[in-house]
Amino acid sequence: MHGKTALMMLSAAAMVSAREAPATNNNPVGDVYQAVLPGTSFFPGGPKIQGSITAQAGDNGRGVKFNVHFEGIPAAGGPFTYHLHLKPVPEGGNCTATSSHLDPYEAGVAVACDASNPAICEVGDLAGKHGKIESAGTYDKTYQDDYASTTKSDAAFFGDKSFVLHYGGNNTRITCANFVKKSSGGNSTTTPGQPTGTGSPVVPSTSAPATTTSSPPINAAGQPPYEGLGEGEQKE
Repeated sequence: MHGKTALMMLSAAAMVSAREAPATNNNPVGDVYQAVLPGTSFFPGGPKIQGSITAQAGDNGRGVKFNVHFEGIPAAGGPFTYHLHLKPVPEGGNCTATSSHLDPYEAGVAVACDASNPAICEVGDLAGKHGKIESAGTYDKTYQDDYASTTKSDAAFFGDKSFVLHYGGNNTRITCANFVKKSSGGNSTTTPGQPTGTGSPVVPSTSAPATTTSSPPINAAGQPPYEGLGEGEQKE
């Protein structure tokens, strides 16, 4: 019996070790990626949050420095979370099509993200590692994440993917945007004909919000009921 218990403990320890994300190094200095929100809500009647996430290699190419700026965070529905997601936002602006969180080391959500030990978190769980959005209005935060990557060959690369902002209570997706490479080694680059959700930061889009099959009712907490996670994503 004792032997079986010990074996189970060893197996659990091995699983924890296997799911830890490695720190990334040698990220290309000067490569800058940015994802700009479209200024519209994914569902009709939702908050029209503006802003962007800008990312570039950390000092000496270790990890990634993120600069997060959001405007129009509503008073109800928080604390809000945001994550790097596995797929880009399609042309129609469907945030559900971004699939699940970026999680190349299969951390999953069975064990809650621990900000004091970020290696055990999903790579894409930026809010879990660096703080949820607790208050309304404008949110600004800059931080270093040692586990994301701007190296295309790295499993933790997010430069061709997206981020999604969620309600805190039920994980409903509010808005989303694709990352676009804005500069390389200090040289600015421009991509014409960028899809909704890319462009200059904090400039409201004049396009209409993406349509959905139905308008989720707003509950007493000021948010719609949980709905429409991407493929493979869990509620928490």
